[in-house]
Amino acid sequence: MYELSKFVCVQEGKGMKNDQKGQAFMIWVAGRKDISEEVRTWIRVTHKAMKPIVGNRYFVNHSNCKLVYELVPTYLAFLEYIKETKTPNKVLNRLESSVKAGLEDPKVIAMMRAAAILATEIELPVIYAAKKFSYLELQEKNFYSTVFKCLELWSTEDGAKQLFALPGSILRLIYETPKEDPYMKRIVAPHETDADVLTILKGCLQKGAVTWAAHAIGHIDPDTKNDFIVTPAAKARGAQAAADNDLSESSIALIRCVQDWAKNLRVEGTEALVMAKKNKTVQYLQEGNLGVHSRLFAYVRRKAREDLKKAGTKDDVHRRIAEDKVKYSAPAPCTELLAKKRATRDEARAKNKATAVDFIRQLVQPYVNNEEAIAKKSGKELDGMIAAWKLVPPIANREGVTWLASFPKEGSGTAGKNGKCGIVKEDKVKSILSALRGYLNATR
Repeated sequence: MYELSKFVCVQEGKGMKNDQKGQAFMIWVAGRKDISEEVRTWIRVTHKAMKPIVGNRYFVNHSNCKLVYELVPTYLAFLEYIKETKTPNKVLNRLESSVKAGLEDPKVIAMMRAAAILATEIELPVIYAAKKFSYLELQEKNFYSTVFKCLELWSTEDGAKQLFALPGSILRLIYETPKEDPYMKRIVAPHETDADVLTILKGCLQKGAVTWAAHAIGHIDPDTKNDFIVTPAAKARGAQAAADNDLSESSIALIRCVQDWAKNLRVEGTEALVMAKKNKTVQYLQEGNLGVHSRLFAYVRRKAREDLKKAGTKDDVHRRIAEDKVKYSAPAPCTELLAKKRATRDEARAKNKATAVDFIRQLVQPYVNNEEAIAKKSGKELDGMIAAWKLVPPIANREGVTWLASFPKEGSGTAGKNGKCGIVKEDKVKSILSALRGYLNATR
């Protein structure tokens, strides 16, 4: 569905009105001579009714399914027209091929029909209800328990079959007489994919029932299985509380946009811009009465002068800021506790350091006065010894001891007789002995 919406480029969406693909489809429809003007009008109306997909909005995809299902033969004919007009090779690109394969696949058609039913009977009614009523108003209508009971009923084999009759159980909680949808009549008409549609519906509704039960647990009475009775006190507290989180999500997105636009803007400035945008202050000032605006501006200026007078001079403001920093700053840590922690840490470090030094002494002692033991080792073995000793923890090194720096570098030196680059073995042995003796002398 996303690829198809991208392909046909819905012309009614933001930023899509002048898209070439969308215009090409409409021009092709207008130029068809094999269909009547009534059919052309129906195709244009159906095509324009599709909503643009912005972000990851599954319900938009699902609501578009009934329109795409209506125009499957038309879109396939349009793709064939595109293929024939391509030069020099009559080959569709990846997006066009993917859309064509989907429209010809029975599994995709089954998913399209199931998504259209879910959108019409569950998803869109729930969204409409959340936007039209507050959550207490929905609770008074037994909305939460009704949706849960419908999901439980429709998640069975027999219940899923009832959806083909388009019962509109949830939609009737919002509208007394829902309008008939001509597109949905063709969606639920008998088709070879009916069995697959039932399987998809049962799986989605079973998962939906579990999710809705977790979401509506605070609204449904476990004893009566109906919504809690709304008391007058609760109604007074939450009468204006919305049932959705559109305001919070849009406000967070707007704050992020303002902060990206003006990174150094203070919190007060960001708040003012967000409130002006959400309250539609500019539109109000442009459309309202000039006399009302004048009185409003006079009130705002008077309040601003009063606030400035209360704030005092600049020195008073700085003094209050300093007092607040002292008042709300973290308490000073206990000196005795910090001293005890430092002593414990220093003791552990000294112990670890002594242990590491003893370990290194035991490791290098056999080679300090035994040049033959080192001389018998091959060049690779010497390189291995150097690499191992260089991995000694830094805690084993005392200040001023640079014995690791005196080790020769593996693979470096002058070229030998065979032309390979390396260090002469005798020089390497002498370097190792000198470094080890220097380390032992420094760690006594």
